[in-house]
Amino acid sequence: MWSRVSIAIAVALILLVAIIFRPTDYQSSRQEAKTSTSTSLVQVDFYGESLCPDCRHMVLDVLDPMFKDGTADLMNLHYIAWGKVRRDGNQLNCQHGPDECQYNRYINCAQKYATDQNQWFPYVKCLAQDLGSIKNTYSQCATDNGLNAAQLDTCANGDIGAELEAAAGKATEALSPNLTFVPWIVVNGVSIGSSFEELQRYVCAATTDIDKRPAACSDLVDALKHMG
Repeated sequence: MWSRVSIAIAVALILLVAIIFRPTDYQSSRQEAKTSTSTSLVQVDFYGESLCPDCRHMVLDVLDPMFKDGTADLMNLHYIAWGKVRRDGNQLNCQHGPDECQYNRYINCAQKYATDQNQWFPYVKCLAQDLGSIKNTYSQCATDNGLNAAQLDTCANGDIGAELEAAAGKATEALSPNLTFVPWIVVNGVSIGSSFEELQRYVCAATTDIDKRPAACSDLVDALKHMG
């Protein structure tokens, strides 16, 4: 984990890049996922994999608390489900096998049809609860969170799912610096590397809506309290 000084420097860079950078074509196309596009939100891109234990940790232990304490309201979260896929000609080999490729498509499809991140994230959280039982729970996870299970099936197993998969792969392979592990978290265009567990601090510091910071942001270390 990074030192407090390193985190402070990194957040400062994120804030600078937020001013300089504008959304890429791929970022603009993500509006189809119906997430908020408010420019006041901190853009958080989560590059991961459906069956990755570390991504499960990211979902359950890092992101879920942010949704519970209100920090998630400061960000526009996008989960690019692809990860460390290896290409063998036209064949895609997901790190944790073909089932991972399949559920990556479900995650990408859920974001397309959900009304916002407050609907699709609980679905992803549900999938992550027990990776070993995902085949038995993915449909119920959709129904329980207001998503159309049949619609997700059609998407994940059809042309739309394939298109979303290709877009996720293109975005992941275009990362600079290159993705070397997952979860790979990018905040306002800047990778935060191995400090992904510090995401809440980055979001609290990077938000431009200082008055909307929830009480959870007041727990920031001294080096970050007055940034942003």
